[in-house]
Order: sequence, then C-alpha cells, then structure tokens
Amino acid sequence: MGYHRAWVIVDDKGNPYLTYHHGSVLDEKDEHGRFKTNTELITYDMEELPEELTLHLLSVTRYEAVKDKWEVPLYEGE
Repeated sequence: MGYHRAWVIVDDKGNPYLTYHHGSVLDEKDEHGRFKTNTELITYDMEELPEELTLHLLSVTRYEAVKDKWEVPLYEGE
C-alpha cells in the first residue's frame, strides 16, 4: 500500500509554486498510536522566500496491492 500526495505553495502575492514531495512513514509511533512521518517539499521556481506562504494539499491518491490479479487483452485495430 502506498500514498501519493500533491501539494502547492502559494506565496503572499498569490503566486502558486509546484512542489515535489519526498517523504516516508517511520516505524516509530506518536502518543496516539499513529505512525510518524517525514515530509520534505521542494520547489525550484521560488526565487525569494516570502514572509508568509500557504501550503495546499491538492489531492491524495492511495494505492493498494491487488489481491486477484487480472489482465486485459490488447488487440490491434484494423
């Protein structure tokens, strides 16, 4: 099972910046029994660090292993 998250940073002037996410789930749990995570967001387009920014989570996609594998035959059209 895995997750993919899409984030965007918006600076104090309203400019959006695409981010690249790198992270992992640690074996360690917090006081509520949840696994701790490590997250790093990188953007290459921001030239100056703004005084204020907003981080938006755009989407989360969850992947799970398929229990019963299946195949779709491909046919060449005429």
